[in-house]
Amino acid sequence: MQPRFGAVGAAAFALALAVCGCGTTLDVEGARRALRGAQGPRPILLREEPAAALAAPEGLRAVTGELRSVPLKWDPLLAGDVGGYVIERALREKGDFQRVGSVYDRFATSYVDRGSDLAPKALPGSTDLGDGATYSYRVRAFDAQGYIAGTSTEVVTATTAPPPERPEGLRTYDHQPGKIALTWRPVSDPTIAGYVVYRSPSLRGHYDPIARLDGRYATTWVDAGLAPLRVFYYRVAAVNAAGGEGVPTRALRGVTKPEPLPPASLRVVSQSSGEVELAWDPNLEPNLAGYRVLRRRADEGEEVLVAELAPDRTSVADGLAPAGARLVYRVVAYDRDGLVSAPVEVEVATPAPPES
Repeated sequence: MQPRFGAVGAAAFALALAVCGCGTTLDVEGARRALRGAQGPRPILLREEPAAALAAPEGLRAVTGELRSVPLKWDPLLAGDVGGYVIERALREKGDFQRVGSVYDRFATSYVDRGSDLAPKALPGSTDLGDGATYSYRVRAFDAQGYIAGTSTEVVTATTAPPPERPEGLRTYDHQPGKIALTWRPVSDPTIAGYVVYRSPSLRGHYDPIARLDGRYATTWVDAGLAPLRVFYYRVAAVNAAGGEGVPTRALRGVTKPEPLPPASLRVVSQSSGEVELAWDPNLEPNLAGYRVLRRRADEGEEVLVAELAPDRTSVADGLAPAGARLVYRVVAYDRDGLVSAPVEVEVATPAPPES
């Protein structure tokens, strides 16, 4: 099978065979010429003086509203020895025009300005055309020797696409255990590539970016792993495909679900050498799942579970309470989402067992 090469590949292959002394007959000079030709024509050195005796091209038009780019089109100049055209841009219609591109053919009559040059941009410090920036353009012809004509097209103006719109309909779904969900409506601009979610612990505090969502329709996000009863403020901004970020939404508050209240009025109802009875007031949370009662010796750290009770049970009798000991009882409430209240404690000194 005959190998396939491009022009550069064929020439390089031929030179390699010549160097290695292979028996195949090769035209080394022809390979060198092919290699030089594959590199394309040398660019013409463009010069302002003396000015070429060429007319100004006509029909220059520019497309407004493109994302960080301005497409340009003009009519070909049919008279004279035309080698191509230079494209010039300015920040104002009567401003200082600077060359931003060139094309090397009489019929090469289109150009897309993407801002990949060192000429000034409308936005200070910008390395591209930016969002919502307006520029003025003109085109001049040059001859085959690279001399540029002194006359230019009429100046046209174009504006790049504006920054992304602010997302609408931001909403929080809060009072969830350990999480706050956000949702909003997608921005209608088809150049939108995603969104950035910002969060702050206070309304007028510093907002940090905490999530980047890819896709115009990625309009739901959940801030998970949060502690109970945490308050945060959120903003969302759209980002276009060029990385331009729009104005964020107004801040919206979200709150995580709090843990249950601690059981109230924990008390010792009765005690003896082998039993301690405790009681407390019922909690009022609608999704309460129950209570846990734990016990430890006051001088030891190890804790044991005495009982786990339904939400309608607010007393317990510990029949295994050690006699003659100082005991600490701890009671917590827990809900159906697994959130646990702060504990309440009571200390009990049980009587010593009677002497036999």
